[in-house]
Amino acid sequence: MWSPEAAFEAVDVLFIDEAGQMGLADVLAVSQGAKSVVLIGDPQQLERPTKGSHPFGAEKSALEHLSGERKTISRDMDFLLPETWRLHPKICEFTSALFYEGRLESRELCGTGVQRARVADGAGLWIVPVEHEGNRNSSAEEVEWWHR
Repeated sequence: MWSPEAAFEAVDVLFIDEAGQMGLADVLAVSQGAKSVVLIGDPQQLERPTKGSHPFGAEKSALEHLSGERKTISRDMDFLLPETWRLHPKICEFTSALFYEGRLESRELCGTGVQRARVADGAGLWIVPVEHEGNRNSSAEEVEWWHR
């Protein structure tokens, strides 16, 4: 839709969501359809899906090309959301150091018990076996276990 010549600068700004999964060649192809492009995504989460053999570097997303060897894009080029609403502070501390160069912090709310593992005293990974079969996208059994 954005790559034909007829689409040249059809919009002022093209937002590419999940740009951590979009290859550089694809971003370049569609970018001509806008006067500027905003890449939104996290190259530390989902990698760009690839199949087959490609030239060296083609497996990287556009965001990975921008970040180079860094875990995050340089501060003069990015806007990193500085806090998470999902991770307990202890888990966030580990994740931030490992994946975000210490730039990610947990919201205070996440350490207050509002978000907690039902069976856990504190943060960590817990496995709770819940019997069910064939659930791919949702599990009423897991929801039921959580709310009992």
